[in-house]
Amino acid sequence: MNFIHCLHEKGGLDRSRAVHHDICDALTQAFLLTDDSFLNAPEVSSGAGCATVCVTIVGAYVYCANLGDARALLCRGGRPLALSDDHKPDRADEVKRIEAAGGFVSFRRVLGRLAVSRAFGDKEYKSGPHQLVIATPEIRVERLTSDDEFLLLACDGLFDVFTNQEACDYVRRELQSMNGNEQDPQAVVKKLVDDAIKERHSRDNVTAILLTFKRTL
Repeated sequence: MNFIHCLHEKGGLDRSRAVHHDICDALTQAFLLTDDSFLNAPEVSSGAGCATVCVTIVGAYVYCANLGDARALLCRGGRPLALSDDHKPDRADEVKRIEAAGGFVSFRRVLGRLAVSRAFGDKEYKSGPHQLVIATPEIRVERLTSDDEFLLLACDGLFDVFTNQEACDYVRRELQSMNGNEQDPQAVVKKLVDDAIKERHSRDNVTAILLTFKRTL
């Protein structure tokens, strides 16, 4: 809703003369507004935080914005194309940003404690003059092609036990096992989540969303 609000504030896509710029700017502003609401919500504890990934599809383009270690994959011709890059504190550019803000990274964690460098919430890392953890998303844009089969969004609980390629192969295999006219993305993604928890024993929460563009043959 914040994203839609920010787009409307710019006059909406129909009146936009710079669609790409307006979408990216609206996504960034929506993330910052959401973080502000999260930080100031009385029912949310000060230690609460949340990673996120979202996609917006406009015409032939997919816009992906992320914070933390939730991930988006585009399956293109059987191969996973990462639309996001995990915000791990030991990523070289994130280390530099955190240190410039007066913090440090130890044991691959912010101040030796937090395992992501960007997130909603996590108030204690945002209380100083320079935020150690930020809610500014990274945004990537990809033009869709006829080879694109599906889009998978999932949190780190899934990718702790599946590589990008394994997740892509799993979804393709399950879709291919169904009749072409009866392929059910909801059934496939439920099985993927169940497998991550019950068979591969992920120790984290597992959430996933699957969007199919065409039948997988």
